Amino acid sequence: VVERADLDVSPDFNVIATLGPDSSVYRDESVAVDRLYRYRVRAVNNLAASAYSNEVDANTLRPAEPTLVTASTVTASRIDLNWTDAANNEQGYRLERCAGDGCTDFAPLTDLPSNSTSYSDVSVAANESYRYRISAFNIAGQSLGVVAEATTRVPDAPTGLTVLTASASQVDLNWTDNSTIEDGFRVEQCEGLGCSNFIEVAVVGPDQTSYSAT
Repeated sequence: VVERADLDVSPDFNVIATLGPDSSVYRDESVAVDRLYRYRVRAVNNLAASAYSNEVDANTLRPAEPTLVTASTVTASRIDLNWTDAANNEQGYRLERCAGDGCTDFAPLTDLPSNSTSYSDVSVAANESYRYRISAFNIAGQSLGVVAEATTRVPDAPTGLTVLTASASQVDLNWTDNSTIEDGFRVEQCEGLGCSNFIEVAVVGPDQTSYSAT
């Protein structure tokens, strides 16, 4: 006789199977996902039942989803993914990808072994945006997928650059920010009428539209 307790409901055991003589294996196919179970077995005949066997625990818990998932553009042909492994029962990590702003048609990208925390996608194309969905999986199923986004698009150039001499030692630059994906702006300068030998003099943050050169 095989008995089982669904520990998420009650510690009480219930008979789930009565097997024939000489049986030594039983497959329980009536379990539910994300549950904890305890089992015990005893022998019976027409006179009485034996003492119970030792008790063993099993679970059908899916792994926890990864946390702190990020996608970072390294080059126009490489995006790096990083995350924290928050599960202790995963068999691996499943990565999916789709292309285009706000896309939802995720397709398999790769499966990684357990305890993985990073992946470099070198199959991306230039001037495209990508969304990634990462989930942990095991034999019971897979966790919720966590989405991160990155782009290989080149930011749109600023326009409307103006310069105003503020003093003998300062000029103020102003421009229009036409991009939504820039990491910042590089300011370059050269000296002399008609010069072309520009050198970088400053880097300002995203969404900046002015700079004072002194």
